[in-house]
Amino acid sequence: MTIQKCFSYCLALAFVFSISSDSLNAQEGKADTLKKQSVNWQPLFKGDKTSIESARGIWEAGGYGYLFEITESSARHFSTCEAGTWEHDTGEYPELYFVLGESNQKARITIDPTEPGYHLTRIERLPANLREGKWTQTQIFDVFVSTMSELYPFFKERKFDWKNRVESHRPKVSDNMPDKELFEVLASLLKNLKDGHVDLSAEIGGEEFGAYLPYCTMQEIDQLGKKLCNAILINLPTCPCPCV
Repeated sequence: MTIQKCFSYCLALAFVFSISSDSLNAQEGKADTLKKQSVNWQPLFKGDKTSIESARGIWEAGGYGYLFEITESSARHFSTCEAGTWEHDTGEYPELYFVLGESNQKARITIDPTEPGYHLTRIERLPANLREGKWTQTQIFDVFVSTMSELYPFFKERKFDWKNRVESHRPKVSDNMPDKELFEVLASLLKNLKDGHVDLSAEIGGEEFGAYLPYCTMQEIDQLGKKLCNAILINLPTCPCPCV
């Protein structure tokens, strides 16, 4: 099981989640600002297939665990967490659009110029924990745990004891275990999270595997619907429903 395939689901996670409430609020504020101004997006690569000179360097998309390395002729995309950094095998990159910020230390990047895009900060180098080639089963487990710990902000709201879940599952992992068994351990880690935004998939031996992660039951949805109606009626500032 390659690290790329094991963590294909992380792309969806990163798009859905802003790492923390502070990061989420910052992104919402930036989105509101964008509504009031036009963004002068430029294609990252010009007609001669060379990149915009001001875009070249290494950029971090704060709140998403994404890194971009832009050279004269290429753009590489990475995911990073405390336990490791890996490159995405994106194949032929879709057209990218770029705009420099007020200084050359800030920028935005997007594949859709009608959207706000990712807010970037220039960094000096790629993390020292960048790994290439085959990862061990223990390394994959550690990166999985680190990614969820850093990217998923709703464990507390969902009353999901992630820390204890990790501690109970870690002894089940060894470097000589089959890929499918490791996948089952990772799926078990997420069991009963009941979040429709979270999914897990992997390619093992050329075969695609997916973990069925049950969401709320119809009875739970009905109960949550009643709570939502009550919240609207009494004008609560937040929705109590954990499924949205």
